Amino acid sequence: MDLTNWKFHLGDAKRHGPIDHGVCYSMTKAGGQLGDMDVFLQQNDWQDVQIPHDWCAALPVAPENDPSNGYKPRGMGWYYTQVPPIQLEQDGIVLLEFEGVMSECQVFVNGSRAVRSFSGYSGFFADITDCLLPNEPTLIAVFVDARNWEGWWYEGAGIYRPVHLITLPSLHMQHLGQFAHAEQSEQGWTVHAQSGVENEAAAPQDFELTVRVLDADGQLLIEQVNPCHVDAFGSAQLNFSMPLASPTLWSPDQPYQYRVEYALTIQGKIIQTCADSLGLRTIEWTSDRGMQLNGQTLPVRGICCHQDHAGVGIAVPRALMEYRITKLKQMGVNAYRCAHNAVSEEFLSVCDALGMLVMVENRHFNTSTEVLAQLDSLVLRARNHPSVFLYSLFNEEHPWQSQSRGLRMVQKMMRRVRRLDDTRPITAAMNGGVLAQENASDALDVAGINYFIFDYMAYNKRRPNHPTVGTENGPIFATRGIYRNDAKLQQYDSYGENFAPFGQRLEDTMEAVIAAPHVAGQFMWGGFDYRGEPQPFEWPSVVSHWGFMDNCGFEKDTFYLLQSYYSDAPMLYLLPHWNWAEGESVRVCAFTNCAEVTLSLNGKRIGTKTVERNRAEWVVPFASGELCAVAEYDGTQLHSCVCTAGMPSALHVCDMTPADAQDALIFNIDLVDAEGVHVPDRDALIHFHVEGGQVWGVGNGDPNGTQSDVAPEIRSFSGRCQLIVRPQADVVTVRAESDGLKGATIEWHRTK
Repeated sequence: MDLTNWKFHLGDAKRHGPIDHGVCYSMTKAGGQLGDMDVFLQQNDWQDVQIPHDWCAALPVAPENDPSNGYKPRGMGWYYTQVPPIQLEQDGIVLLEFEGVMSECQVFVNGSRAVRSFSGYSGFFADITDCLLPNEPTLIAVFVDARNWEGWWYEGAGIYRPVHLITLPSLHMQHLGQFAHAEQSEQGWTVHAQSGVENEAAAPQDFELTVRVLDADGQLLIEQVNPCHVDAFGSAQLNFSMPLASPTLWSPDQPYQYRVEYALTIQGKIIQTCADSLGLRTIEWTSDRGMQLNGQTLPVRGICCHQDHAGVGIAVPRALMEYRITKLKQMGVNAYRCAHNAVSEEFLSVCDALGMLVMVENRHFNTSTEVLAQLDSLVLRARNHPSVFLYSLFNEEHPWQSQSRGLRMVQKMMRRVRRLDDTRPITAAMNGGVLAQENASDALDVAGINYFIFDYMAYNKRRPNHPTVGTENGPIFATRGIYRNDAKLQQYDSYGENFAPFGQRLEDTMEAVIAAPHVAGQFMWGGFDYRGEPQPFEWPSVVSHWGFMDNCGFEKDTFYLLQSYYSDAPMLYLLPHWNWAEGESVRVCAFTNCAEVTLSLNGKRIGTKTVERNRAEWVVPFASGELCAVAEYDGTQLHSCVCTAGMPSALHVCDMTPADAQDALIFNIDLVDAEGVHVPDRDALIHFHVEGGQVWGVGNGDPNGTQSDVAPEIRSFSGRCQLIVRPQADVVTVRAESDGLKGATIEWHRTK
């Protein structure tokens, strides 16, 4: 059962009575740790919310707040929900699982503290069986303290990932204890599966565990039954090995998945089932050919991303995850780095289905009991996902990363990972230190280097047989729709030449990787703008400037510059827009992986340029009309044109919601002229009216936008904005309106 409906109170909960000695005494006893339970029944103190929920998203920005968090306050908050009476069989148990609560939290069940969590990125669960009251509802309360930081970016606050209530029989499969993977040998493919089984009863049990492998159409391929005995209050580990003939392999281009089903039976009666996806693929890293996927060299064309999105903060529903991954694949990206933390299983399942390789990353470089338990959680939730191809232990831990202490810590953490999953290589993202006499990279399966492209060849001399990957590269500053740098307005042009002082130009990075065969590829920073870390600017910049897309997922021109390097297909993209003053000299640029580009204006040829470093450039006096670029690749002509737009006349709404989405609707809105042409240099305040749903969030991609993220209106930026709706009916109607413009109406129908 997923617990989605909660009550929320911002700030510490008010207590409606004094805490005298008697109350204090009772609060130290089992079941009394919340004091007066009536505090959770005062409805005027609480608002209805649905999970996922990020309370920061609804709070206003202010210049006195922390710039790293996008100038939004964080603070404390309470949640509670009530669950109907839970009926258990004898010796059965109930688990309460949170996939993520930002950041530190305490969970109370019927007044007893059930579990604490000290990381907002790590999933956790607790056995709450003994907290239940016979034939009575269960009150679950969560106190969230988000005043402390784990990262230096927008982290949000609240219960922002799914919550599960899991009921298990006395004999059951261990939660997160299933692991299936496949290996290829000269004899063919073998599926290996394992599951732990636990017995909560005072009597021994004989049982059978059945594992079945089904193809993507649900057809049974193989089945194996293992009989077993488990002692009273004991446990057992069962392992399966099953040959699979002529399988279809998983890859980013063909993300084929099998299904592994587990069934626990006693005397022929099924008492529990569970299932995981299974993708068959081989991964090998070499020092001369980079990464091999299924026996073929696959350059790592990666991207680094934080997890927030415009309007919803970190409470990103599945539909938005699919939207974001689809946009990244359109850019040519095949690998996603989770910067810098563990992600939800829901996100990984999206990457499994859409064909995106994932490097999952541990948040804290620490070998304490608590952090090692967080590392365990990361691995247990990632290991059944074929998309996961690398584990990363840390990000930029200077100076420890370049010391013997860091090497020792990495060795300890690697042993911890391999105890749970020894099928994937392990890396870490180091910003320097790889050339030190004794450093963390000496133990890693794959050396990870952030930004230091000039260390690539020197590192190869130091460790000539060690594979390497650029774990973070760039970053390139750009503001969508802007073509002149303006420090006063805190905007960057979109020609792709502004880069951070600690990084390098995109072209330099690509050429350095190509020149280093031991470097398997790179992860560029970053996929999307994200709230917080607006450096080098400050207020009113509340969002970063170095995504290849803005925080709505609208493409910047640099999207196409990266695509020209990442795409195997020929491509051509012309910039800037073509709305300027008559006679004004305009810098015109074409991003392409073709050899030559010819430019014309209103049918009159301007000239042909040889492409250098994936770009060709001209300076063109502006004249209203159509500017076109033409290139040729293997006999095929490519065209990219921009035309002059008139004044805004209407709103155009495009439904970007994935076909099978149920949890969120995504609408992108453009200002268009009377001919339907996008207007790039005008903006308007747009109002939204929603029937059958509610406004979840809005955004426009403006890094200096200090407007509300949750109001039913927003001003467009460079002619675009986005609306995200939470559907509450089978049919949702959205109307977009703006003074002086023709509005637009669109309907969404739920897929049954």
